[in-house]
Amino acid sequence: ATTEKSVKGRSEQAKQATLTKMQAHEVIESWQKIKNEALGPKHSIARLDEILEGPMKEHWRARAKHVRNMGWRWDYSLLSLTIEGVELNSKFDRAVVLASIDESAVLREGAAPKTNGRQSDERADSYNSSYRVRYELLRTKGKWKICGGRV
Repeated sequence: ATTEKSVKGRSEQAKQATLTKMQAHEVIESWQKIKNEALGPKHSIARLDEILEGPMKEHWRARAKHVRNMGWRWDYSLLSLTIEGVELNSKFDRAVVLASIDESAVLREGAAPKTNGRQSDERADSYNSSYRVRYELLRTKGKWKICGGRV
């Protein structure tokens, strides 16, 4: 009976730990939106916890705090996202997602109000970029989160 339960438990776990290309697209798209919020004018850094785990979360939290402390903000635009592949590992709680991303971003300085009460909106830097990225995902509490990435 114990063996049947453990086999059944693994089978149920395997069913729950699926990740389709569509689901991967949703995770990566969510990450792009949250990145924009964390580094944008509201500096919603706590939102990073919703989509990131481990070293990736710590890296982006530190980056977002630095941007906020400098009085900057990034305005990101996701132009296109293509999921090229999804691979689940043998433990079913991790996955690798290969994606192609086109994005643009504008760094703005002077997020603090000027003396006349108007908000500064000075454009400091910008870029348009196309890149391929390998995201490492971890399934925790039934939700896929990004724990690593390499461009």
